[in-house]
Amino acid sequence: MRVIQDKPGYFAKKMQSSMKGLGTDDSALIRVVVSRCESDMVQIMASFEQQFNAPLAQWIRVSDIFGPSAAVRRDGLLESCTCRRVGHPSTPDP
Repeated sequence: MRVIQDKPGYFAKKMQSSMKGLGTDDSALIRVVVSRCESDMVQIMASFEQQFNAPLAQWIRVSDIFGPSAAVRRDGLLESCTCRRVGHPSTPDP
């Protein structure tokens, strides 16, 4: 029922839940990011920061994403969430 009342808040909570505690539920985090359109992500990022007092990109940067190509997946998530190329010389990192 919460998704009907506050869609950005619902997805922000889903993302936070996937990153809190030990380890990150990579598949849950990736599923939310890739299933939302760019305009949804802007609202989700704002709701995330309002609910958890920190930017979503900061949580992703310090999350425990493990396994092969973890850095590539982390950078991909950051790019998807911020609409910027991480580490690209013409785009400041989030």
